[in-house]
Amino acid sequence: MRQSNLLKNFFSIADEAFYNNKVPSFFYETTKLENSIEVEMILPGYTREELSITSDNENLLVETNKNFKESKWKIPLRRAFKLSDNLDSKNINAKLENGILTITIPNKAKAKKRNVNID
Repeated sequence: MRQSNLLKNFFSIADEAFYNNKVPSFFYETTKLENSIEVEMILPGYTREELSITSDNENLLVETNKNFKESKWKIPLRRAFKLSDNLDSKNINAKLENGILTITIPNKAKAKKRNVNID
């Protein structure tokens, strides 16, 4: 009986924490690579047609879109990331494979030193 109540309380607390926000966010992991940042999100069951990724110079937004069909196992999701100034928001790439969305955000090219001719 005690074990049943502990499990019930655990799931009650977990549900409250998970659903307290209007739209839950994705589970994700970021990795800093030599020339980019890689964000991996666990999205089993979601299709590329159900997801939307938008960016401007400051933010990256990943969310379910109007094609999304809610079910017992899939709910609307939304996650925003703040982009640092050294990232190139115009050349972001994404792929969805085996339930994992991988987003690659390259670093901006550093200004190269060049010689200037004097007339």
